[in-house]
Amino acid sequence: MMEIDDSLYSRQRCVLGEDAMQKMSESKVFLHGLGGLGIEIAKNLVLGGIQELTIQDNTVCSYADLGTQFFVRKADIEAGKTRAEASLPHLADLNPYVRVVLDANDLTTIRSPLTDATNQALLRSLWKFGQSEARSVQCLILTHCSLHAATLLNLFCRQHNIRFIYTDVYGVLGNLFCDFGPDFLITDPDGEPAKEFFIGHIEKRGSGELLVKVYGDRRHHLETGHVVQFREVCGMTELNGRTFAVCVLSPSELLIEVETDELSQYTGGGIGLQIIQPQRRSFKTLLEQLRQPTIVTTDLSRPDEGILLHHVFLTLMKFKHEEKRLPKPWCESDYKLFSTKFEELRQVSPHDLGSPECLTFVRRLALVSQGQVPALCAFFGGVAAQEAMKALTGHFSPFNQWLYMHCEPVIPRNLESQTLCLNGSRYDLLTVCIGPLCLQRLRHLSAFLVSYRRQSTIVLVKSSYLA
Repeated sequence: MMEIDDSLYSRQRCVLGEDAMQKMSESKVFLHGLGGLGIEIAKNLVLGGIQELTIQDNTVCSYADLGTQFFVRKADIEAGKTRAEASLPHLADLNPYVRVVLDANDLTTIRSPLTDATNQALLRSLWKFGQSEARSVQCLILTHCSLHAATLLNLFCRQHNIRFIYTDVYGVLGNLFCDFGPDFLITDPDGEPAKEFFIGHIEKRGSGELLVKVYGDRRHHLETGHVVQFREVCGMTELNGRTFAVCVLSPSELLIEVETDELSQYTGGGIGLQIIQPQRRSFKTLLEQLRQPTIVTTDLSRPDEGILLHHVFLTLMKFKHEEKRLPKPWCESDYKLFSTKFEELRQVSPHDLGSPECLTFVRRLALVSQGQVPALCAFFGGVAAQEAMKALTGHFSPFNQWLYMHCEPVIPRNLESQTLCLNGSRYDLLTVCIGPLCLQRLRHLSAFLVSYRRQSTIVLVKSSYLA
């Protein structure tokens, strides 16, 4: 068992606990894609303290990478290095306890069938074919990957008990998909300490129920379905040491089901202690979730927005598969083509995608899909690394199963009237999303940050637009 270095991990250890930290220190992760999003994931996992991170990205560094990929330098571009080659030494320097390995293959070139000999050569970093201890990694994270390749790799991961995360950012739209297998064990669903309360009174309700009241004006802080163990109960001593699922009646009252005929009369005292119960969750494959997605609701005022964003994503993937690229920035002919593909999917979709007015929103998302907002990369990089930690440790409940977020309001309303001058600079990807005028304001903006927060960048982008 590896000893955890408290000088490095003390605060994380307080959140995750000893058992989860040990699991992290023994885990291996494979990450494909080291763009603006991928490098955020890699940085977070290395700092988090996994055992080994294998990185893969054969894309040659470009000046556009300088705007989102903080480990790429001008010298790397001039030397013709790949993103993975440029990032490797910097990632290795972040944490001496984590081994960072470069893989020169390209998983995204995988083709059906999975049993093909060429595929086996690609997949050796995930699975040691012909060996008894076959699994090489516990989690695969894909960024900058086609939907077709992701679907095949997801099926491979399901067959070999490898946790799977698929995420990317398209302009002002980002998404994430999790599949941790058909029987994933969550040892600690919420990370909260077990609740404990003093009992004020217990009374019988018929022959099958007990009403438990908390002492004084205190609260139990439990939810229906939580399991509680009783101890030090006087009189009704038959309850001591037994556990019961509770039904919450009020913040200070609980109902439990128990045969009451043989229970003694309650005389006083007692303590209720929550027993945290492991949970099992069954995930569906990426292929199943494409048509019938389970999407996390992030905005209760717009509960149906997730399914609309899902179809925008599917249309972008269809466009990229057929045209070998995403729609050009603010190109009307490309949007007409995108719109045709969107309507094709809409016709066969079992979901209501909203009124025709939503097409203006869809149009704005599609026409900036080649850009990137650094803050959105940082956000999804944090979320993806967080979900990977859940997959590796079983600590905290993972997303079920899609997450979609967008920052469409950062796109200026008059962006179409502005002339986009993309000259191969580090700001091109951001310019696509916020326009040259907003970028100019941003470059002349001075800010003083009292404390560093990941949200700060996106707040600055919004404030410069609104100014």
